Amino acid sequence: MAENFVAEAFTLLAIGLVVIALRWLSRLLTVGFSKLAADDYLMIIAGALYSAETTVAYYVGAKWKGLANSGLTPEQRAAIDPQGEEHRLRVGGSKNQLVGWLTYTVLLWTLKFCMLIFYSRLTYAHGDSEANAEAFLPAGNLETAGGRLDNAQHLDRYLFDVGTVARKARI
Repeated sequence: MAENFVAEAFTLLAIGLVVIALRWLSRLLTVGFSKLAADDYLMIIAGALYSAETTVAYYVGAKWKGLANSGLTPEQRAAIDPQGEEHRLRVGGSKNQLVGWLTYTVLLWTLKFCMLIFYSRLTYAHGDSEANAEAFLPAGNLETAGGRLDNAQHLDRYLFDVGTVARKARI
């Protein structure tokens, strides 16, 4: 079973890192290095955190034999010899498990922040709020700082032209 976990964990890590690399390649070919946004750089940090989290999870099983102090009753804890090998493995496994939980939490919040920046960039990050509103609001009127925008009159321009939407949003 441990072999299955190792294979699965590192396969998922490889897939994740390949997706990050393809995302970077796509962004580099699309906008160039000088116009990369904060979410692009956060994905590098996310890749490093995911690698660290996977490595820590591997060590819990490989080095500490999957032992930690979680799930033990007080009687079971009292029965463990503080000078014995099991105690050493459980202490080390617990420390590794805590590092893994913290790394995983930071990874999730990094990805959430990355998505927040990404969607901000897709919608209103470029200051051209009227063009972005035309691209992303399908119908109706919109009050903007520049005046009233009647989206219905511009709908036919954007309905079937995805390229125009992409150019307006600068993605």
